[in-house]
Amino acid sequence: MRFALTACCLTLATSASAAPLSLDEVLGVFNGVGQNFATTSDVEGRLYVEGDLNSSFTTFINPNVPNPPDYDALIVGGDITGGTINLNNGGNAQVGGANNGNVNLNGGGSITTNVGTVVPEIDFDALKATSTFLSQLSGGAPGGDMNNRIFSLSPNADPLEANFGPNTTIVNTDFSILGNGGYTIDLNNPLGGGGPIETLIINVAGNGGPFGLNALGGTKSASPNVIWNFYEAQGTISVNSTLFGHVLAPMATITNFGSASEGTVIAMNINVSGELHQQPFDGVVPTPPVVPLPAGLPLLAGALAGFAVLRRMRSG
Repeated sequence: MRFALTACCLTLATSASAAPLSLDEVLGVFNGVGQNFATTSDVEGRLYVEGDLNSSFTTFINPNVPNPPDYDALIVGGDITGGTINLNNGGNAQVGGANNGNVNLNGGGSITTNVGTVVPEIDFDALKATSTFLSQLSGGAPGGDMNNRIFSLSPNADPLEANFGPNTTIVNTDFSILGNGGYTIDLNNPLGGGGPIETLIINVAGNGGPFGLNALGGTKSASPNVIWNFYEAQGTISVNSTLFGHVLAPMATITNFGSASEGTVIAMNINVSGELHQQPFDGVVPTPPVVPLPAGLPLLAGALAGFAVLRRMRSG
């Protein structure tokens, strides 16, 4: 009876505190995720700010995310300290602290303040760990030249390194080639053949720098399946052109966006002048491989548990 009661309590405690969202889940729901956020342009989808928010912008312009969970359109962990925010299409706002700004609820939404802990939880330390893990996966260098960097290579994921979705490609590069020139991402016709690619991870080494590549061809259509992983960047990434794909830079500051971003932007600090456009993730984030237990280990664990029960019975 005591064991049953303990197990019940553990179950209730576990269900009461939902786990933080995985990177897959974040990319599928939110358009911008930052510890600090400022913009002078629109945010097309849901916005999550871990700290305080002081900015004027319009958000939730396009709430039609496929199968959206019941999350608020604007989530602020700290206070809204100023600015005018237009919250469109009946979106709701959730604020951990106070609302000292001006939030216009367009379409019948509501705002809830002083909630303390906001939901869902997004754990930046977990996002950093995922970014580091992705950076350790083996891959190839981009093809082409400075006039056309080709980031879509034949699927090259090693199944011994991680659990991959079908047709995953890893490309490893650094900031030295991102400053200027052109680039192509063609998931259907990757360099070397073997398409279509369903998930493209582009690992970018370096502390920060400019992103000034101009997209060529049909690169925009690839955005839902691409993750730019700036795993070492703790400085500033100045995006001076349109960046197609999702951005994972959990330790960096993202600035500018010459015209727009096409995908979720995750960064410590987001301070941009261009629009954030929603492109729900349509790939599969690789996860660490599951190490199988030795065949006899469950039997041994069961035997030890049985001995423990017998010992308690005898001592009772």
